[in-house]
Amino acid sequence: MTASMDRYDCLVSDHPDKMTPEEANFREANSSRLRCASCIHWYRGLEHDVCEVMRPPDEQVPWNYVCDFWTVGDGQHPLHKEPAHA
Repeated sequence: MTASMDRYDCLVSDHPDKMTPEEANFREANSSRLRCASCIHWYRGLEHDVCEVMRPPDEQVPWNYVCDFWTVGDGQHPLHKEPAHA
């Protein structure tokens, strides 16, 4: 089953802007475990790897980088300096 354009428009109509690399503290990872490729927000695309939180200027999100909002999906952001709020 495919989604209609109406359904798509509804899904993205109130989608918030993404953070900049500076706002997310995007940087090269120092750990093989804590990196974009293992984060729930990172997606491997056909042409670009993307993040649902942060958008770098060229829109490519390297697998071996990380930001303060790295998470595996339990709502914890272990690299963030302050507790994340829901």
